[in-house]
Amino acid sequence: MTPLTNIIRGLFKREQSEPSLDYKIEPPIGHEEDPYLNRLNQTLPNLALETLINYHSNNTLNKAIYTLTKHPTSFIFSEEKKRAIILKVYQTLSYLREEFLDTLVLSELLKGNILETKQLSLEQIEAYSLSVINTKTNKSYGECQEWGRKQVGKKRFEVYLDTPIAISLMYQGLPNALVGVTINEPSTLSIHQLQGVRPNIPGGKTGGSWALIPLDWKKMLVETVELLADQLRFKELSIQSGKNNTWYKGGLSLKKSAEIYDQTAERLGFYQKKDQNWYKTLRRF
Repeated sequence: MTPLTNIIRGLFKREQSEPSLDYKIEPPIGHEEDPYLNRLNQTLPNLALETLINYHSNNTLNKAIYTLTKHPTSFIFSEEKKRAIILKVYQTLSYLREEFLDTLVLSELLKGNILETKQLSLEQIEAYSLSVINTKTNKSYGECQEWGRKQVGKKRFEVYLDTPIAISLMYQGLPNALVGVTINEPSTLSIHQLQGVRPNIPGGKTGGSWALIPLDWKKMLVETVELLADQLRFKELSIQSGKNNTWYKGGLSLKKSAEIYDQTAERLGFYQKKDQNWYKTLRRF
């Protein structure tokens, strides 16, 4: 049982005196018969949402939106939309941390993304894994809780996340690449970070990653997030454009930023909207 369901169970044992919000949230695929989530859909009380917000953050509603999503225009949202985003954020974080990775067949994802000129043995495939990583104290960005400052042998990892949560592609238990996700709209799951992980080694050098060389790893990580978005019934998956990326504004060249984000998105069939970000309508829609 997820923390979200536990909280909802407790809330519905109380008397509800607050008015309800007319907002429907779809449960993850496979959880359609969860009576507590179904009841949440029938009457989405302000009290329940306020409790979810307070459980995750002691900030005000507006600050909680910014803390969880870094949304620059959250102050113009209606109270209903803010609550909808908060609830969707919490559902996504809970499902990703506790259940999502168990639904994946990683070997098939890997086999579908081996470059034409490369090969991976069964033993090598089995050395890969996926891991969910977080920022410290669940802030919208910052040092990674698990790999922010970690020494493994001669390798020192200093992983920084642009989003509150990310999926890391691991090889032999060490991070090699990651994809960071967040939510700016209740119907859209957004990728804001897509990068390789290079540890520091003695002598001021940066280690490389053999494990990424045989793979179209950007495509693989985007496909992984698409599966998450589909299971959580998002209508769209988006990839932030290079121009909108935090690091372009903080020192990453536009050429490099566009190569990572825009070229990957266009290659994978996403289309660009007026906000310059890239979007893909999910199969169910």
